[in-house]
Amino acid sequence: MILTVICGLSSVLFLAGGLFGILPAAFSIFCGIYLWTAESRQWFAIKNGKMEAPVVVRPDPFSVPVAPPAPVVPVAQTAIVKAPRPQPVLASGLIALIMSALVAFVSGGNALFYIAAKSEYIRILSDNPFMKDTVRQIGTTPTELARAMFIGCSIAVVLSLFAVAAAGATLARSRIGRILLIVLTFITVPVSVAAFPLGLVWTAGAIATLVLLRRPESRAWFDKS
Repeated sequence: MILTVICGLSSVLFLAGGLFGILPAAFSIFCGIYLWTAESRQWFAIKNGKMEAPVVVRPDPFSVPVAPPAPVVPVAQTAIVKAPRPQPVLASGLIALIMSALVAFVSGGNALFYIAAKSEYIRILSDNPFMKDTVRQIGTTPTELARAMFIGCSIAVVLSLFAVAAAGATLARSRIGRILLIVLTFITVPVSVAAFPLGLVWTAGAIATLVLLRRPESRAWFDKS
């Protein structure tokens, strides 16, 4: 769990470094994702004594194979057995959780900075050479740009929190959560493309989430819920 948090925070720091931080940020995100795959969780559970290690039985090469009788499973027992969560669903949920949490963290910090120190926020925008060019190109003032960024960050926080909730519901096998997460991925793609080049990481994450949720095994898992 500590390593997962470190992966999330390090990806934010890498992305803050600009274009050259995109690749290490992507590695950090996927490291965090693979820490929570079914194989990883099973290994940690065995190491922590929460489950027994599977016993591997080596077959006798000289024995004559005999077809085992078909097991008789009571109807009541089959109703209790739950289908395991498919790997694509787990991966899509973790991608959405991590990347949405990053957006909420960065955008929330930006919005809080504007609320707490508005004049300092505007001064930083005015002194930044890149932001000066942006202000000149769009024909606005630093104050108006700061207000627009605050509104945009506030909207991003709300949408990202919805995405976090939808990802959690998706992992919990909620059809509504899956539908909401798919809708939010369609919203994320054009918005992240507009934020080129930094937003390309979120574009790739949104597309990967959409593809994984549309896999046959993923749809079948939700259809049986």
